[in-house]
Amino acid sequence: MVRLFEDPSDEGAMPRPFGVFYVNDRATMETKLNAQVALAKERKGAGDLDALLRGERTWTIR
Repeated sequence: MVRLFEDPSDEGAMPRPFGVFYVNDRATMETKLNAQVALAKERKGAGDLDALLRGERTWTIR
């Protein structure tokens, strides 16, 4: 039998803490994203938005 309270009829009775705390140090999403962006900049350069928008592959919508 499991008792979650010391004695629920006592005034101010609190639940008895139980369980297992597990810690696993992992990189955050922000850290991983920043590393991915840094790697892309290292491989392909910083990029130029103006050059991308004025590139050779354009089309006209009528």
